[in-house]
Amino acid sequence: MMVFFFSCSRLSYLTQQAPEQIKLMISGEENEELIKGNKVSEDIKRKLRLIRDSKAYFEKTLGVDTGSTYEKTILLNREAVSYLGIRSKINKISSIKECFPIFGCFPYLGFFNKSEGESFLASQEGNISTYLRPVYAYSSLGKYSDRVLSPFFRFSDRNLAELIFHELFHHVLFIKSEVTVNENLATFFAKLMANQFFKEDEALFVKNSRKKNIKKKKRVLLVEMIKGLNKDDLFRSINSKKESQSYIQKQIEQLNEQIKMDCENIGYSNCLFRPLKWNAARLSEYHTYQSKQGFFEELYNRKFRNLKSFFDYLVLNYKDFQKTPGKKTFIEYLKSR
Repeated sequence: MMVFFFSCSRLSYLTQQAPEQIKLMISGEENEELIKGNKVSEDIKRKLRLIRDSKAYFEKTLGVDTGSTYEKTILLNREAVSYLGIRSKINKISSIKECFPIFGCFPYLGFFNKSEGESFLASQEGNISTYLRPVYAYSSLGKYSDRVLSPFFRFSDRNLAELIFHELFHHVLFIKSEVTVNENLATFFAKLMANQFFKEDEALFVKNSRKKNIKKKKRVLLVEMIKGLNKDDLFRSINSKKESQSYIQKQIEQLNEQIKMDCENIGYSNCLFRPLKWNAARLSEYHTYQSKQGFFEELYNRKFRNLKSFFDYLVLNYKDFQKTPGKKTFIEYLKSR
C-alpha cells in the first residue's frame, strides 16, 4: 500500500501550476480564423490544415468522435508546453511516483516553468537520479477540448500527424492507473496510423522499413538492458550518482556494439545511442513510455488485420477488465484471454 502526505510543498506545487493549466483549458483562437487571416505564417496554416485532416482520419479510422478537440490554437511564448521532472533511485530503474489526493499518482511531476523544474530536481538528495524533459503536447484524456499548441509546429508533417494520433488516442481509451500501458498503446496506434495516413512509394517504404527495424531492435535491447540492471546485484549495490552513470554508460556502449553494423549497412545517421545522455532517471522514463510496445505489436500482428478491429477489441476487453474481481494489470488480463 502506498501512503503519501499532502504537504505544504505539494499544495504550493498545485497552486503554481493551476493558472497555466486553466489557460490551456479556456484560451485559444479558432483554427479556421487563423488559416483565413494574416496572424500566422503560410507554413503554420498548412500545418493547421494537416492537423484538421489528421483528426478527421483518426475519427474515421476508429469510428469515434473527439468533439471540438484541436479546433482552437494557443500561441505560447515558450518552446515547450511544459517540462516533466522524473526521479528514480540511482540503483533502480523505476520512476518514483508523485502522488496527490484526488488526482492520483504519476511517474513524474509537470512544470510549466523550466526553471521551477530545474530547481526541484537540483534539490534532490544524492541517492536520487533526475531527468527533465520538454513536453510539446499532452492530453486532458477527453475531460475538455484540448487546444493545438504552438510547440506542435516544430514537428515535421509526419511527426505532427503521429503526435495528433497519439494524443487523440488518450481521449478515446485510457486505462485507469496504468501510465505505462496508456503511453505504449497510444504510441503503437499513432505510429501504425501514421504509416497508413502517409502512403509511401515502394523505395521509400523499403528504406523506412529498415530504419524501423533498427529502431525496434534498439527498443528491445534497451528494454532488456533495463530488466537486467534491475536484477544486477552489482548495480543495485551502487551508492553514488557518478558510479551509477558510469555503469549505465558502459552498458549503453555494449548495446552500440550490437547495432553498429546494422546502422552502417544503411547509412542511418544518429543511429547509435549516446551513452552520456543516459542515467537511471532517463532509463526509467524510457521504460514508462516504450517498454510494452512489443506486446501490443505482437498481439496486433497475431490477431488483427486493421486498427479498427484492434481498437474495438481493446475497448470491449477493458470494459470486462473493469468488472473482473482480483484483477492485476490490463496486460496480464489480455494475456489470459
